[in-house]
Amino acid sequence: MGVKLPVGGGSGESCARTAIFRLTRAPLPRSPVPRPCPVPSPARLARALALASSLGVASTVAAQGGAARELAGVVRDPAGMVLEGVTVEAGGQVARTNGRGTFLLQTAEVDSITLVIRQVGFTPLTVRLGARDRQWDTVLVHLARAPQGLDAVAVSAPRALRPGIKGFEERRTRGAGTFVTREEILARNTTRTSEVLRLKRGINVVQGKVRFVSYTGSRGTVCQPNLWVDGARVRGGEVDEITATDIEGIELYPSFSSVPSEFTPLPSAGPPCGTIVIWTRSPGSPGR
Repeated sequence: MGVKLPVGGGSGESCARTAIFRLTRAPLPRSPVPRPCPVPSPARLARALALASSLGVASTVAAQGGAARELAGVVRDPAGMVLEGVTVEAGGQVARTNGRGTFLLQTAEVDSITLVIRQVGFTPLTVRLGARDRQWDTVLVHLARAPQGLDAVAVSAPRALRPGIKGFEERRTRGAGTFVTREEILARNTTRTSEVLRLKRGINVVQGKVRFVSYTGSRGTVCQPNLWVDGARVRGGEVDEITATDIEGIELYPSFSSVPSEFTPLPSAGPPCGTIVIWTRSPGSPGR
C-alpha cells in the first residue's frame, strides 16, 4: 500500500493533492472486465465532490468542536470502475460513495485521522491519513475483492454396474439358485474364483476346475457347467480365467432344470448340466 502525491501545476496554480491507497488483489476467476473509467483530473474531481456535497449525497456529519476541514475521495474496484454505496468512516463521521464513487466528510482540525472503507465483497481497508498544511489530501482508494470461501460439498454418484447386474439382484430376490455377492468375494481374500466357490453346495474343485456334482443314491455324477460372462456364453471356459477381484456377482444353478431361460444353452451344446453366471465390474468402479 502506497501514497502518491502529484506534483503541483505551473504558473503559481496549485493542483489538488491525491493520496492513493492500494491493496494486492486476491486471486479471482477470470471474467470479462468492463472498460475502466479514467481517473478524473483534480478540477473535475473537485467539481464532482462539490456537487455531491450540494446534493447531500450519503454524507453524515456530526457536530464536533471546530469541525471545519473537508475530506474527499474516490473509491474504485481493482479494474478501475467506481464503486457506489461504499461505507467510509473517519473521525466518527460516516459517508457513502455516490454514483460517481466519490465521498465527502467533515472532520475536526486534527493532524491525523484513521480512514476505514468497507464494501460487501471487498477486503476492508483501514489507513492512517496525515494532514499537510492543515489540509487533507484527496483520497483515491482501490479496494481488493475478498476471496469467497465455499462450504465443503459432498458429491456422490450411484455405483457403476453392468446393465445385467440388475437382473442379478432380481433373481437373487426370487431366491432361485445360489448367489455370491461382491462383499462375499472380498471376504474370501483371493484372486482365484474357484476358491470363492469351493465351499458352495454342489461344487467340486479339482486342480482349479469347477464342476457340479449331483448324486443319485450313493453315486455322484460330475459335469462341467455352462459358463456365462456378462450375458454371453463362454464355451469351454473355466471360472479362473476371470480374476475374482474383477467380479461383481456370481450366480450358481447346479441342475439343468433350475437354470433361468435366458441362460439355457441350446440342446446341441452338450450334455445337460448346470450353469455358472459371472458379472464383472464396470471400468471405473470404486476399489471395493
